[in-house]
Amino acid sequence: AEATRETIEANARYEKALNIADVLGVDFDKSDPKETLQPYFEELFEKQVVEVAMEPFEVEGIGKIEEYVFYKYYKSAEKKEEDLVAYACPIGGGGFQDYIGGYLGVTADQKSIAGISFYNSKETPGLGGRIISDATEEDREIRQQFKKKSIYLTRQTEDGNVVVNFAMVSPAFITEKNAVCRTESITGATQTSNAITTFLPRDIAVFYKALELRGEKTVKQEPLK
Repeated sequence: AEATRETIEANARYEKALNIADVLGVDFDKSDPKETLQPYFEELFEKQVVEVAMEPFEVEGIGKIEEYVFYKYYKSAEKKEEDLVAYACPIGGGGFQDYIGGYLGVTADQKSIAGISFYNSKETPGLGGRIISDATEEDREIRQQFKKKSIYLTRQTEDGNVVVNFAMVSPAFITEKNAVCRTESITGATQTSNAITTFLPRDIAVFYKALELRGEKTVKQEPLK
């Protein structure tokens, strides 16, 4: 049983590293075997990725964040701030069937999505489950469409709160104006799309607060005009 638990934990660490590397924009071939990728990830995380573990902190309108870790990826082992390539932060929330968890890659200027991955998901196979699938080009496109979308834009809610302006919506609700911060919802998986629309803006706000507390937030959030 001990060996089994160790294997499960090792596999979980590998999956996590693979997904973080993916959203950071690290160049690797997903089809390579684990035996090849695992040592590559270990070296990468040791030399070019900094893990930032936060003390518990409060986020207005969201509450207390007890445990929070985000990642910074640099061009070289020198890890100079001007060589920062991207950040990765955790995302997740309740989906249609179960919890959906993953990582969001954020560009070095803190304005846009560098990549997104969902790996801790038990959504309905074939529908909501498509967010983690690489089975078809169409499935991969669901995640690809998040790339380069703006995350620094805000909107005001009916009760006057200012929140991150991002949503997965039906193509009919995407306009020339809001296309910078909208992605197409997954056909036949409205509740999965709605879940992502709920947790992604919240988790972006948490990431921005973590940066702010470290004195590293440089992006100026502003309303979508």
